[in-house]
This record gives sequence, structure tokens and C-alpha cells, in this order.
Amino acid sequence: MDSAGKKLVLLVEDDPIIALDERFHLESYGYAVLVARDGERGIEAFRANPSIDLVLMDIDLGPGIDGTDAARAMLAERKIPVVFLSSHTERELVERTEAITSYGYVVKNSGITVLDASMKMAFKLFEAERELLKQNTVLRAVMENAPIGFAVNTFSDGQGLLVAEKFKELYGIPEGETETVDDFFESVYVDPVQREAMRGRVLADMGSGDPARMCWEDIQLRYRSTGEFKVITAMNIPVLEHDLMVSTVQDVTERWKAEQALRASEARFRGIVENASDLVYELDPEGRFTYLSPKWTELLGYPTDGALGSPFEPYVHPDDVQACRDMLGRVMAGAPEGNGVDYRVRCADGTWRWHSSRGTVVRDAEGKPLAFLGIARDVTERKMADAEMRSRVEDRELLLKEAHHRIKNNIASVEGLLSMQARMVEDPSAVAALRDSIGRIGSMRVLYEKLLDSGDGAELPVGPWLESLAGTIVEVYPAPAGLRVELDADEFALSPKQLFPLGIVLNELVTNALKHAFAPGTTDAPRLDISLRRKDGRVELTVSDNGRGFPEGSIKRKPGGFGLSLVSMLAEQLGGEFRMTAKRGAEASFAFKA
Repeated sequence: MDSAGKKLVLLVEDDPIIALDERFHLESYGYAVLVARDGERGIEAFRANPSIDLVLMDIDLGPGIDGTDAARAMLAERKIPVVFLSSHTERELVERTEAITSYGYVVKNSGITVLDASMKMAFKLFEAERELLKQNTVLRAVMENAPIGFAVNTFSDGQGLLVAEKFKELYGIPEGETETVDDFFESVYVDPVQREAMRGRVLADMGSGDPARMCWEDIQLRYRSTGEFKVITAMNIPVLEHDLMVSTVQDVTERWKAEQALRASEARFRGIVENASDLVYELDPEGRFTYLSPKWTELLGYPTDGALGSPFEPYVHPDDVQACRDMLGRVMAGAPEGNGVDYRVRCADGTWRWHSSRGTVVRDAEGKPLAFLGIARDVTERKMADAEMRSRVEDRELLLKEAHHRIKNNIASVEGLLSMQARMVEDPSAVAALRDSIGRIGSMRVLYEKLLDSGDGAELPVGPWLESLAGTIVEVYPAPAGLRVELDADEFALSPKQLFPLGIVLNELVTNALKHAFAPGTTDAPRLDISLRRKDGRVELTVSDNGRGFPEGSIKRKPGGFGLSLVSMLAEQLGGEFRMTAKRGAEASFAFKA
């Protein structure tokens, strides 16, 4: 167009009068006109004015190139509508121009009306062709770059019109081997049996006219050139009114492999589940059964079909339903599965069996629970064995309590008998011997009671044991008036094997002090200090008094009495040591390795 917005026409005419007349008429119809008097000048003007919209070309331009050659030169540089304007009407000449362009041929002196109509038709044809070219360019870009391969062929004779590179690539077709549909089958299907089977299937499906049969899924191919395995999905779209067939192909190899792997995995999982010794089940978030393994029927006697879709509660003992709901709710909410839940389940014959169940939650990509996958095991025999074991334990505990009671009574009876005997005997030495024996038995009784109180009998804290035993000894043996007993023990524990001899030692040392330390008139404030210490893996028992002490030289002599001789023997037995010293009274210490 020119600057005024008019269509710009290049008129190539060697006759100046005709050129002037045609220019006048064209401008009167609203066109802007450039005039060139020969082919060479026409080409120069065409190159100099890229805004030219149409060329009116005379054929016979005198000396130089004619109109057809000039038109060819122009069209070689850019596409533009060229309308030939000539006095010639010979068929050969008209056909010659049609080989160059098809926008029109107007005979001179036809009149401006005919010429204007021909030019307008040329503009319309040019715009239509340009739009078609644009569409074809877009279509070609889509076809060449889409992940799906496209091809177009004639329906009647199978001639290939357009085959995208992706189509060839997905079918593994070598370059230049797809001129016809027959070529396609020969190139793609190497195996003759498969080739004929696919040809017959395609032709039968297309002949049926059923659109659903125009799609062929999961076709397995082996490329002839590389041996590569592919799985494709193909579709044919007939356009019968234009005798065309549009074919598409898509590579689905990865999806097919994933589906095959999934099927194999599902088959393995189902084989494991259906042959497992435990019941495998699945519940939806509302607690309804969505899957039950065959073990359901074997364990409970119900058919699986009758239970699918129903809630689990009717099959569970009423007293156990809430525990099952709580476990299911915790796991659905994201809590760890823990140890699951034990519950009773009703069998088809009306009996009840114990099951132990646990499982996990299946969630979607957003973490929303989709299902609960659980495993249940019949633990009825275990529950019965546990109940029987508890019953036996309870019976044994009852017997043990009775035995303990009898032992305590027997010890008390022995203490009572010795006390009665001591009251009836007049010989002071016999009374002292009986009291010593009562103290030793009391030591055993205190230790036994403490062991019963501890429950497991493994080790006992020494503080309470020392307090009880010292009190018992002082009660049994006559103590001077106003005697004060001070106890001090570290916080530690000893085994009964060590406490038993230690209790005898304590009894002997305390009774020895009570017998010899506090003669009448010795002290007005008698005192007895008892301590039990543990340091560096050694235990030391110390008994000291503020009595009269020992006669001069008696400490160096080996103790001759039974009680102190017993203490010395126990020191040797425990790998310890026993010593006595005089410190404002007397002090006896007994040490051994704990």
C-alpha cells in the first residue's frame, strides 16, 4: 500500500498510451499505480518498492525479457499476486502463464470492471493462500515437534502425502521407505506373520466404520535397524469426503513397562497375602472392609464377599470394639502403630477367638488417609496359655505366701520357746546362752522379714535393716537403764548372702557390749554407737560403747568366748578382718569386701 492506504499496483506495459489509459482507470477505482515500460524496469521497480501489492503484467514487452520471465524473477524474490494483462488469447500462451501463477489472465480491452473484479479476486486468492500457508506452517511445526507422530495418506490408494519425522522415528522407519501404506507395513513389521495379522486387523477395523476400532493400543514392535523394543498406541482418523486418512502414533513403552512391573508386583503381593498364615485386611477411613484375604474364611468361616463393604464392628466382641476404634483412630491420625490391639472376634459357628492386629495407613500425595492395611493373627492358644500361666503363678504365689507365713510362725515359735526356757532356767550362764540364741534367731527373723518386704529378694538397703535388727537385739537382751543407741548407716544395699553373716556379727557385738560394758556404777549415761559404712568397695561395721573398756592386756589375747570366736570365723569366711580397741570404752569393727 502507498502512504494514503491505497492498494499499490505495478503496471508493466510497453505501450505508453495503453499504460496511460489503464493507469487512469485504475486510479479512478481507488488504486495507486506505478508504471514500468519493460521487464527490466518492472523488476527494478518491484525491488525498489516492497509495498507493491499486485503486479499487472503484459506478456509481450518488446525487446528484452517478456512478461513471463519478469514475473518469474519477481516471484523468486517474494510471493505476490501477478495478473497477466494481454491481447493474446492463444491456449498455449494462457497455459504458459498458469505454470507461473494462477491469480488471473485478463484480455486487454475487457474493461475496467472486469479488470477490477479480476484484481479483487487475485487479492482474495493471495490472502487465502497466505492464510493457508500460515496454517500449514503451524501445522507442520506442531507435527514435527509434538510427542505424537502424524502421517496423512490418501484413503483410496494408500499414497503417503505427509509423514512427520516423529512418525518415522516412533515406528523405526528408515528414510525414504514410506511412499505407500504397503511400504509402511513392509518396513515396520519385520515378522511376516505379525505383518499380515496387523494388516488384516487394521483393514477389518477400518472397514467396520466403528470409530472405537480405529485405535490400537499396546502394539509391540522390534525395530528392524536397531533391535530396540517399543510399545506404541496408534489411531487412524478417516476423512472420507477428502479421500484422506490421518494416522497418529504415540510411544507408551515406559507406561507399558510400568504397568507390567505393577502387575508383577501385584501378583507377587497377592501370592504372599493369599498364602500367608495371618489374615490380611483393608479398611476404608470409615472402618468398612475393602479387602479380605482368603484366611478370613479359613479362620472365621465367613465368605469374604459377604463381609466386603460392611463395618468391622459386628464381628468384634462388644467389650473390645472401642479398643479397636481407638487403635484405628490413632494410626489414622498419624500416631505410631505401636503394639496394635488384642480383641475377640466372633466366628461363623458362634464361638469367639482372640486376634492380635496391627497395621499401617495408606495415604495420598497430600497425606490424606485412603485406607488402613492391617494384619491379624489368631492368638487364642497364646491367650489360653497366658491365662493358665497366670493361674499357676497365682496358685504358686498363694502357696509361697502360706509357706512364708509358716516359716515366720516357726521362727517366732522357736524364739518363744527359747524365751520360755530362759525364764524357767535359774543358772545365769544358761540364761545368757539362751538369750544369745534368741538374739541370733531374731537376726535371722529380721532379715527374712526384710527380704519378704523387698519383693524380689535381690538386695536390701542396709539402713532399715540395721535399724530393725538393732532394736530387736536391744529388746531381747537386758540393757542398762537410760541406754541410748545411735545408728548411722550409709545409703547402699547388700545381698542376703552378705547380710546374713553380717546380722550374726552385729548380734554378737551388740550383745557382747551389753553384757560386759555397762557394769553397775560404770556410767550414768550409757551409750551404744553402731555405724555401717561403705567405701572403696569395702563395708565396715563398727560397734562402740562408753562403758568400762577391757582389762589391761586382754585385747591382745585371742577372744575365747563363743560369740567373738564366731565373729572371727565369719571374718575369715568373708575374707575380711575383725578387731577390737579401747577408746573411752570399747570399739569393735568388722570389715569385708562387698
